[in-house]
Amino acid sequence: MERSTQTVQLNIPVGLYQQLQKQAETEKKSVAGLLMRFVNIYRKRNNWDRMEMEADEDIRTGRFKEFDSVEDLIKDLNS
Repeated sequence: MERSTQTVQLNIPVGLYQQLQKQAETEKKSVAGLLMRFVNIYRKRNNWDRMEMEADEDIRTGRFKEFDSVEDLIKDLNS
């Protein structure tokens, strides 16, 4: 079975890189484990950014409702 390798380059902000270095030193974690943490944070951030963009688009196009009170909001949610 032939084994192939692939080189991947990640651009990580300096502050995050320093945090990863400190974690690696203090927790003795593997580089792969630390990168998986970063990837999970990055994915969550991208999901948040996507939802923010959708909300901005909804506001821009008028796809929202305004309520005078919390009670009115709850009535609308229950209808």
